[in-house]
Amino acid sequence: MEKREVALGLTKIYFEELLRSGVRRQMELDDLINAYVYTLSRLEKTDKEMEIMQPAIKKEETELEKDVKEGVPVFPEFPSFDEDITKA
Repeated sequence: MEKREVALGLTKIYFEELLRSGVRRQMELDDLINAYVYTLSRLEKTDKEMEIMQPAIKKEETELEKDVKEGVPVFPEFPSFDEDITKA
């Protein structure tokens, strides 16, 4: 599905919920256009953010795989429900 279609669908849901809840009784064309443009720009920004984050995510996954293979604990130990954590 194209970003424009997703933005249109999200904008539609947004305005339906606003009208259903009674928060806004009247909408103007500018409100609709601004919501659509904002939603579309957020969707495009999300793609750019993911492109930037992808190498860091891949590096972290590689390090976690290495730690798991070496037996290094990758998650902290949490106290059991039976332990009194206030006496630490």
